Amino acid sequence: MEVIRIDWHIFDECDLRDLDFSEKNLKGAHFIKVDARGAFFIKAQLQGANFEGADLRNTYFVNADLRNAHFQGADLRGAIFTSADLRGASFYDTISDEQTTWDNAQFGDLEPELVPQRTTDGIFPHYICSR
Repeated sequence: MEVIRIDWHIFDECDLRDLDFSEKNLKGAHFIKVDARGAFFIKAQLQGANFEGADLRNTYFVNADLRNAHFQGADLRGAIFTSADLRGASFYDTISDEQTTWDNAQFGDLEPELVPQRTTDGIFPHYICSR
């Protein structure tokens, strides 16, 4: 039996200025309306993370996995996204400037991942759903 561990990371309206989250697994984390100015997310796993309304000025997302992340209303001025994977990410109503760095970042639609078929007590499910 395969056991899946689910960790919830919720940082809503927190002060995260200058903190180091580098190489952390923060998949699906919520950073809604946080102040994360100058924080480090270098090589962090942030797939599906929600940064809605976050202050991310001068934040480092170098080599971060931000697939399907949400940045709606976030302040990205001076943020560094060098070599970040931003496929499927949404940037509706964000603020950026000439200091925001996108060098070698990956953009575009995200190819759907194949969902492994699972059986339960020998019964094969008729419908396999994927997000």
